[in-house]
Amino acid sequence: MGNYAVQITWPDGFNQIAPYDQLQTLERLVTVPEPTPLSVCTPLL
Repeated sequence: MGNYAVQITWPDGFNQIAPYDQLQTLERLVTVPEPTPLSVCTPLL
């Protein structure tokens, strides 16, 4: 789509052209969990 947007085909068959600025706005709305340090993880036995 050039240098301003991407075309997305969703699993349900819906197609969308999303400008990069729209994707950046959506990214700010997503809460990403903090990574867990390896020292806190319980080993699987």
